[in-house]
Amino acid sequence: MKKIDYSVYRNRILACWTGKSLGGIIGAPYECHKQFKPAAVEQLWPKVLYPNDDLDIQVVYLEALQEKGLEITSFELAEYWMEHCFYVCCEYGIFADNFEHKIYPPYSGIWNNDWHQTSMGCPIRSEIWGILCAGNPALAAEYAAKDGCLDHGKESIEIEQFWSAAASLAFFESDLETLLEKSLAFVPAGSLADRIYRSIKTICAGENDVFAAWRKVIRQWGHRNATSAKTNFALTLMALFLGKNDFRKTMQVCVQSGWDADCTAATAGALLGLIHGTPVLPADWCEKMGKTLVCACEIPHQFASLETFADETALLGVEMAGLKNSEIRFSGAPAVTVRRREKPLMELRAEYLQTAALFFGKPTEVKLVFTGKYAAGKRLKLSVTGPAGLNIDCPSELAVSVAGAAETLVRISCPDSMQWMDSRNFFRASVSDGTGKEAVCEFGLQGARQFSVYGPYWDMWDMKKYPVCPYDCEEQTCNPGNLPGFRDAMDMYVDLDKPYLNEAGLLAGPLPEEMPFAVEIGGNHLYSRDLGSFQGTCCYYLVRTIRSQADLDGVSCSLGSDVPAKMWIDGKEVFRQEQHLALLGTGNEKMRLDLRKGEEHRLVIKVAARADSFELRYGFSKVTETRKRAISPYVGSISFRRG
Repeated sequence: MKKIDYSVYRNRILACWTGKSLGGIIGAPYECHKQFKPAAVEQLWPKVLYPNDDLDIQVVYLEALQEKGLEITSFELAEYWMEHCFYVCCEYGIFADNFEHKIYPPYSGIWNNDWHQTSMGCPIRSEIWGILCAGNPALAAEYAAKDGCLDHGKESIEIEQFWSAAASLAFFESDLETLLEKSLAFVPAGSLADRIYRSIKTICAGENDVFAAWRKVIRQWGHRNATSAKTNFALTLMALFLGKNDFRKTMQVCVQSGWDADCTAATAGALLGLIHGTPVLPADWCEKMGKTLVCACEIPHQFASLETFADETALLGVEMAGLKNSEIRFSGAPAVTVRRREKPLMELRAEYLQTAALFFGKPTEVKLVFTGKYAAGKRLKLSVTGPAGLNIDCPSELAVSVAGAAETLVRISCPDSMQWMDSRNFFRASVSDGTGKEAVCEFGLQGARQFSVYGPYWDMWDMKKYPVCPYDCEEQTCNPGNLPGFRDAMDMYVDLDKPYLNEAGLLAGPLPEEMPFAVEIGGNHLYSRDLGSFQGTCCYYLVRTIRSQADLDGVSCSLGSDVPAKMWIDGKEVFRQEQHLALLGTGNEKMRLDLRKGEEHRLVIKVAARADSFELRYGFSKVTETRKRAISPYVGSISFRRG
C-alpha cells in the first residue's frame, strides 16, 4: 500500500489543474496549425484567454461524481453530459445524436463515428481518473475506458487510459521517463499506443533538435485530421521527452509542433504539475492567468477558483480510497462520507451484435443480457416493445443459469409492406419475476439510409482529347494496350459535367430503364464498397427521398465527398465540388431547407470518382443555441423512403 500526505496530494492536484489550464491557454491560438512554428518562449503567452473543453468536461465530470457517486456508470456519465455540457462539435455531436437515438455507451462512441472516433476528445479528459485513483493505475485506466467509450473507440480510449495511468502513477514516481514507461503497461502490448510510444522514445533519444525530431515524428505518425489522437499522442510524448521537465520548454515544443496544440500542451502541463507540484509552474504565467476557472459550461463551478476545484477533487480522491482504491492511504485527510451503492436485484442490458441500424432488407439482431440474484432455473417473463408495425421476434421467458445470468436474441425486422423508415426507432425491454420486481432497458435502432443507385458509368477514352474513340474508328480497331502508354487498358475516364443518363428525368423521378439498384446504409457514411465490387474510375448517381415528421425551419443539408461531386435537391443544383478533397461535411445557403411535416424532398448526388475508392458523408443539421445542455446538432425527425 502506498502512503501520501493529504496536503501533498492536494498540492499536486492544484498543480495539475493549473498546468492543464496554462497549457490550454498557451496552445489554443495554435490549435489545428499543421506546420512547424519556430516560436520563442517569450512569444507564447496569448493576447486572449479562451475556455477550453480539455478542462471544461472534467469540471462537469466532477459535478457528476459529486451528485451520482464514484460508482458512476458510462450511461450516467453520458446522461449527465447531455444535461449539463453543451459541447456538440465533432465527436461530441455524434455522441449526442447517438444518445438521443438511444444508442448508448459503449456504442455511442463508435456508431456512425467513422472519422472522429479516433480523435482527441477523450484523451484530453484523462487526468481526473488518475487523480481520483492515485497510486492505482489499473483502476484509473478502468475509469478512463468507462469515460472514453461515450464518444470514442480504438486508440483514443487506449491513449486516455495511458494518460490516466500516468496521472495515477505521478504521485509516487518523480522520474518522467520511468513514469511514462510504467504507464505503458496499461495499454495492450503491440497496440497503436504502444507502438507510438516506443517510436517516439527512440526518436527523442537520438535527436535533441526539436525541428528534426518533429519531422521524423510527423513523417511516421502525421494525419490530415488535426485532432487525430495518434498524431497528438506522439507530439505530446515528444514535448515531454524533449522538454526534460522544464514547463516553459515543454509548452514551447507543443506550440512549435502544431496539430491539436491546446490539447498537447494541456496534457503535458497537467502531467508536469502532477509530478512536481506547484513549484514547476511559471509564476508570471500563473499571475497572468489568474486563479479562477473560466468554464464555458453554465454549471455551478463555471467560475470557481482553482483552489476550490482542487479541494473538491481531493475530497473525492479520499472517498475513492475508502470505496475502491485500496492501493493508497492518506495521512492528515479530512473525514468524508463513503457512498456505496446496493447492487440491484436484477439488471438488463442490450448489446448490438453487428449494427445499431434497422433495415428494410434484413432483420437486426440485438442481444439482451440479464444478471440477477435468482436461483438457477428461475423463469422470468420477458417483454420487448417498439414502434408500431415492426416485427419483434423474441421468447416470452428467460431461464436463469447457475451463474445467475441469462441472455437471448431479439430479431427486429420491417414488414414487406412498409415503405418509410424513421431515423429514430425506440424499444423497451423488460424482465419481471412475477412479484412486481422488474428490470428495464431501453435501446434504439437508427433507420438505415435508403438509396436508389444508378451506375457505374464511365468513358473508355479521354473524350475531351478525342471526339471519337481512337481505338474503334475508321482508321483502326485495336487493343488500347497496343498504343503508347497503355493507360486506357488500365483505367477509364469520367467527367462530372457529362450526363451519363437522362439527368433531367432523374431529378424528377426514377429511370427504370437504367436498372437502378437499392442500397441501405446504417449510418451517414457511404463507401464505394457499399455499392458493389466494381473498381475503377466511374460515375454513380445516388437518389434518396426524405420527409420530415414535423415542421422544421432552417434545416441544413450537408455533403462531404473526397471525389468530385454534385448534389440536387428537388431538381435544383445546390452543391458542386470539382476536386478530390479531404472528406468534410459542408453546406451552403442553397442547401438550407424549410421542412414541412409529411412533405417529400428528392435528393440526387452525382459522384465522378477518379479513384478506385471513395467516401461520402451526408446529413441534416440544425442550429442549437444553449450552453446548459447538449442537444444533438443533427435532425432526428427524418424518414427515408424505401430505395
